[in-house]
Formats: sequence, structure tokens, C-alpha cells
Amino acid sequence: MADFAGDWASNPQYQQRIQQLLPQIRQVQQRYGLPDSAIPYILANAGIESRWNVNSRAGSTNDVGLLQITPILAKDYNAPHTNDVNTQLDVIGQYYDRGLKRGLNLDTLATGWNTGMGRAAQVDQGKRTWESITPMAARYNRAVNNFVNSNSTKQLLNNLGINYTSTQRSPAVSKTMQQFGINDAGPRDPMASANFPDLSEGLTGLSQEMKPVTQQRAPVDIAAQNIPMTDLQLDGILHTDLGLGERLF
Repeated sequence: MADFAGDWASNPQYQQRIQQLLPQIRQVQQRYGLPDSAIPYILANAGIESRWNVNSRAGSTNDVGLLQITPILAKDYNAPHTNDVNTQLDVIGQYYDRGLKRGLNLDTLATGWNTGMGRAAQVDQGKRTWESITPMAARYNRAVNNFVNSNSTKQLLNNLGINYTSTQRSPAVSKTMQQFGINDAGPRDPMASANFPDLSEGLTGLSQEMKPVTQQRAPVDIAAQNIPMTDLQLDGILHTDLGLGERLF
């Protein structure tokens, strides 16, 4: 599994198998309304499980076919246990559809094909790591990502008109990002599209009306009043009448 991602691109037999499978994978993808970005993950599953060999059989474990489906898994998806490629792809199509509706990432689902969706969901929620499940799960996850993110895979699918981004998010995360206007370029500036009214004319008229008001005060003859005052009171009056500040008492 270690050199899984790189060896297919230099292997004509693997390339031929992939190209033969892609139309059938596309049909399953459309049947269950899966995003285009699910295609490389399904291809990764098929490559890891059987090197895209539709007649693969694991022997005593009773895993059969392109995706090494077990009798229990076939029963869970109400499918016959057979190596028929259309049946196998339909089962994994149902699997991805079920997982995406649960809000799981494509990356998580691809590795969950090995560990089971329940354990994969725990990883998706940050409760566990692949290594804590089994070392095999961790290697499986690395193999999936190496294949999906390889330039050879991207070039192959782009040449066939299948465009995808290797960074996948769960539908719940995507919905939240869309709600707040966040994409790969970063959050949108809420002020950029704001439609503010032109207040220039109103402000001009308002500024003409708002003229400073000068309050005229009669001079205070303290001596004539003959009123005893403390120094603090006297200071307050002087500051007020001379315009040096406000009275604080």
C-alpha cells in the first residue's frame, strides 16, 4: 500500500482499468447525487482494495470483487454478495450517499470503507485518530490521500472532464461556510457590497443650520453683591464667566 499512489501512473494495466471503470463510477455518482469530488475517493477505494481488478477475490476472508465487499456489508445494503462490478459500485455509491447525509467528509468516508462508518465518524468528530483504531486504518488513510492529491490523478480526471478539489468538507461545514460567505479565499467583506445612501446633501444643509451659539452672560460684580464665598466657589464663577471651563458644583 505504501507506493500505491505513485505506481498506477506508470502502470499501463492500471491506467486501462481505471479508464474502463470511470463511466460506471460516473453513473453511480449521478444515481445517488454524489459530488464530482467523490469520484477520486471511490477510485482510491477500488485501487487500495483490488488494484481496480473487478475479478479480485481475497480467498478465505470471503471478500470479493473490485471493492472487496464482505457478506455482511452486502446484506447491510440489501445487495447480493457477488463480484459483479455494477453491484459493487452500487453498494459503495449507497455507502457514500449515506455517509454524506450524516455530514461526514469524503476523506473520512473513504477510510471508513476499511474501518466501518461508525469508527470513521468518531475520527471525523475528533474523538479518535486513525492510529488509535488500527495501524492499518492509518496506512489506508494515507494511501487514500496520496492518491486523491497526486498530480497524476488530478491530470487524469481533468483530462476526462472531471474537475474536483482535493480539500473536502462535510456538508454541514460547507453549509455553515456558505451561510457566512466563507470560501477558500477567505471570508467576504460585509462592507464591500453594502449599499449606503448618499447623505452628502443632507449633511451640507445640516452643517449650515448648525451654527455655534454664543451665550451672553452679564458681568458679575462680586464686590457689589457682598456675598461671602469660599475660594472654591469664587474660582468656579470666574471659570464659568471667563469661558475657561464648566462649573463643577
